[in-house]
Amino acid sequence: MSEAIYGLVGALGGALLGAAATISAPILTGRQARRQEQRVRATDEFERLMALRQSTRELVMLLDTARDASVSGVRVDIDELRRELNAALKDVRGTADRCEVHGLRFVHHPSSKDFRDATPETMALHRLVVSVQRAVSLLDEQQRRPTEREQRLSSGGVQAACRQAEDARRSLLGVLWERMERLQESAAAAR
Repeated sequence: MSEAIYGLVGALGGALLGAAATISAPILTGRQARRQEQRVRATDEFERLMALRQSTRELVMLLDTARDASVSGVRVDIDELRRELNAALKDVRGTADRCEVHGLRFVHHPSSKDFRDATPETMALHRLVVSVQRAVSLLDEQQRRPTEREQRLSSGGVQAACRQAEDARRSLLGVLWERMERLQESAAAAR
């Protein structure tokens, strides 16, 4: 009789373990799938933010190269510079737009939204674009000055606009970097 009881207890225990495995396996698999999805999303957003960081760096580097050439007395082809900067600005805007899927919204032109409610990253990107455009205009104006003395005097405006562009990029990077750090922490926690 005791063997039959042991057999019954064993069968019931096996059935309970099987039922528990049947119920818990999908839960554990679902949790693992959610973690994997979270890691993939965090990685994708990180890469998009990194692309924005890189495109703004290229923009500022183009401007720096033109400024340095001007400071050393080398004449800058303004039309060529504008073409290069417009291509770089288009790339910056494209990478910024690709970040919208993750909730970062950038307003590229004042007519598209009221700037009073703009986010810090939008304002930083806007200041960067405006500063780059201003620097090019001042550089063009500087090169149209008839004398070397007048060119040197107007060089200060170009320098200031370039510094403003660099400051705006640093502000944007500050916002992006905070977000990128949170993404890295979130991806690490999902492991």
